[in-house]
Amino acid sequence: MHTLLTRLFVLFFLEDSGWLTELCDSALMVRQMSQKYQGDGSLYRAIFLPLCHSLQSHLCSRIPEAPFHSLLVLFRPNSIEDQCIVTDALLLQLHQLCTAYRWKLTVGHDVQVDELDTQILSALFEQQSDQKAQGTYYTPDDVSGYLVHKTLLPHLLQLFLQSASQFHILCGRLLTQQPERYIPAALQSPQRLPEESEHEYQARQQRCHRLITLLQAQKLAHIDELVTCNLDLLQMTLDLLQRLTDPAELLCFYALLEQLSILDPTCGCGAFLLSALNTLEVLYTACLERLFSLPQPEDLTVLNHYMTLCALLEQAPNQTYFIRSQIIAHNLYGVDLDSEAVQLCRLRLSLLLLAGLPPCTTITRSDVCLERILVGNMLMSKTTTNPPWEQIFAPVIAQGGFSLIVGNPPYIECHNAGQPVEAMNYGNLYAAIIERAVQFSRADNGYIGFIVPLSLCGSGRFEKLRTLLLQQAQQLWLANFEIFPNRLFEGAFQRISICLLHRSRSVTTSRLTVTKVHHWYSAERPFLFSLLNYVPVQDYSPPAAFPKYASSIHQTIISKISKLNTHRTIASALYPHRTPYFVYYQEATNYWLKAICHIPFYKKNGQEMMPPHGRILFFECAQQALTVMALMNSSLFYSWFAAFSDGFHLAHQLVTSFPFPLALFSSGELAHQACQLEEQIQLYAQRSTRNPRVPRTSTTIELTEYHMAPTKPLLDEIDCTLARYYHFTQEELLFLLSYELKYRMGRGSLIHHSIGK
Repeated sequence: MHTLLTRLFVLFFLEDSGWLTELCDSALMVRQMSQKYQGDGSLYRAIFLPLCHSLQSHLCSRIPEAPFHSLLVLFRPNSIEDQCIVTDALLLQLHQLCTAYRWKLTVGHDVQVDELDTQILSALFEQQSDQKAQGTYYTPDDVSGYLVHKTLLPHLLQLFLQSASQFHILCGRLLTQQPERYIPAALQSPQRLPEESEHEYQARQQRCHRLITLLQAQKLAHIDELVTCNLDLLQMTLDLLQRLTDPAELLCFYALLEQLSILDPTCGCGAFLLSALNTLEVLYTACLERLFSLPQPEDLTVLNHYMTLCALLEQAPNQTYFIRSQIIAHNLYGVDLDSEAVQLCRLRLSLLLLAGLPPCTTITRSDVCLERILVGNMLMSKTTTNPPWEQIFAPVIAQGGFSLIVGNPPYIECHNAGQPVEAMNYGNLYAAIIERAVQFSRADNGYIGFIVPLSLCGSGRFEKLRTLLLQQAQQLWLANFEIFPNRLFEGAFQRISICLLHRSRSVTTSRLTVTKVHHWYSAERPFLFSLLNYVPVQDYSPPAAFPKYASSIHQTIISKISKLNTHRTIASALYPHRTPYFVYYQEATNYWLKAICHIPFYKKNGQEMMPPHGRILFFECAQQALTVMALMNSSLFYSWFAAFSDGFHLAHQLVTSFPFPLALFSSGELAHQACQLEEQIQLYAQRSTRNPRVPRTSTTIELTEYHMAPTKPLLDEIDCTLARYYHFTQEELLFLLSYELKYRMGRGSLIHHSIGK
């Protein structure tokens, strides 16, 4: 069925690009199938297979084996196709379903609701594979596009603008004159965005104003700061090319494009490689069009390069085919364990290459080869055919390593994956892949970009990896993403970080910039990456957890907490023995941290017991327990949890390390509010019954569920009390009261809750 669908989908792609006109078209195929329909399964053998075989012969007469091998093999007669049982009704139904869409073999266009591009081939493949067991998920376009743009473009600009004076010219001519041109449209929008609260709207407007002022004042001193500011580097690069008037500079830029080497060490079906092709095609096209719009160069050396390039273009069927073949031949490298995924990646690239040709063009030979998309395991020292990777990639390594290494490595434990001993340093494949990427990337001005689990930021077993990244990084960016209410990968319940790394040969001080852990509703997804707000981290000491800050205000709040002159931590207040004065808290956390001064009701199969996944903190007196209980439920503590947790587990160490002023414990003010809070928590609590799906058992669980949203007005009063003891400003207090409010309260609740009242 997989091969049948792949063939059918590719037929529609080829029809869209004009390659079926000499054989058949969709309408003719429908007529033939309708005329011969008998319901006995003959359509598959009488029409569909002959069309596939005719197409294979037709393509063989038009295009060479390399680089179109994957396409030619797809339609080649084989023994498996004769064993398939495909009913007439099924084939007609599939064909009619396909005719409802427009099939686009184009690169870089916005896919409309009624359009399909080659992603559908990857989606089909993903459905056939066990994603959970393999720890692999197809990367959406907005994710791969963001990651490629924020690595490829700064790398190119770094190479092209070698001196500080050139950088300031760029900033002066482009950023100063038209800063709005490079700021994402969503950030500049004067209208409220979908689901945007009033507080978020005001914060976005202020951020945009600050950014415009920063750009106009030429305060940026490095290309990496353009990434941190989340500017449109593609538009900036295109504008830069249009301003160049010397053919020698444009030829230099073209040479830099040719020298780019981009590796995806776990390429799968090619999401990142196709995204790179998309971006590179735009750059190659803009460079060539600007070059040929100028008079021929007068310098003989430059003229020779110019004429050589002209000759190569004249030999190609057209400019689009030339550019795509250059990208595939010079820029793209991929490796994956799954041979079927590699074949599909090659197929998608060959389809895009074919789409660059005029319909039914004949090409007798091609120097383009897709053998740089390899079957293999980058964690092994050798390829599947035994040559070491250093030999396979020798030309790239001779140039210092790969310009970019990007991807979405599998998130599975090494002992579940049968991996070599060298992959066992961290216990998870993604970490071993990152370590391997550092080995093969350029030590000077190389960029690495991976999608990894959020555990990279805080898990103890990745301390060594965090240290390695900062040792190698001139700049490290981490953008973090939740799974509620929506997630980056459909079907993948994995909190994610996008990790970007700019390497430097001589790192003296690493710059670490982070975002908060993003929640979003589906209507906010189109603006998710446009609105990323990176915060430069101050005073970070490895191998501590990478913090996750929503803004500079968030960082200031955490800094104030951590740097109290006279303070204790919750750990110092704990009593070493059991007492009647305690705080119970749940370790599993999402929008609310639930701390109470009683043991919650929990009954399993009729037997009342202590709830699992809970912790108890004992104190010397009731006032201390109540004070800590109020503190742990506050938005202040939630902001601490958001900055340093994995987004779900409230670790005991995170609780006990929280600092508090001595005056807070000696005052009974917070304890009094805690008594009120305990009453409200009990008031809004509900008993519920659950029947979890446990194999071969029948389990009934009765428990108390605590609903914290109705207590938010009282929690705000608690935060106002805490603000006085921690000396927060009004702006900092407002940040705490509104932090992630629309997600914590839920839609509709905000109309009943006014900040600060």
